Amino acid sequence: MTTLTERAGRPSGSALLADASAVRNLTRPYIVGTAVATPPQVAQDDLWEFFRDHFAANPLAEKVWASSGIVSRHYAVDPRKEPTTEWTTGERMRRYLTEALPLGRQAAADALTSAGLTPPTSACSPSCPAPAT
Repeated sequence: MTTLTERAGRPSGSALLADASAVRNLTRPYIVGTAVATPPQVAQDDLWEFFRDHFAANPLAEKVWASSGIVSRHYAVDPRKEPTTEWTTGERMRRYLTEALPLGRQAAADALTSAGLTPPTSACSPSCPAPAT
């Protein structure tokens, strides 16, 4: 049976791997730097002070909360400071995206730095085409 790649005049993957010289010339990817970026940390006990009223109708809520084993959480938007429970799903997703982009940028820059590379100072290099106006 002829593969689509062979019909296009290119060797298939198995044919490439059978050729020892092709294997020697493959560049193997490897991880050279890693990083994480997280929203601010909030202590679980501090959050209970806020959520107590929310769970007041459930007598087991405090016991479950206290025995969860969770010490702290990270919130992109702290529900103690902004009324996130009143937001629609669309409103929450837009806000989380707003908060996530700087975290992603920070993690990428830190990963490049941990790899010994200099992060770019902008999201676009000189070879990047400018957006149409």
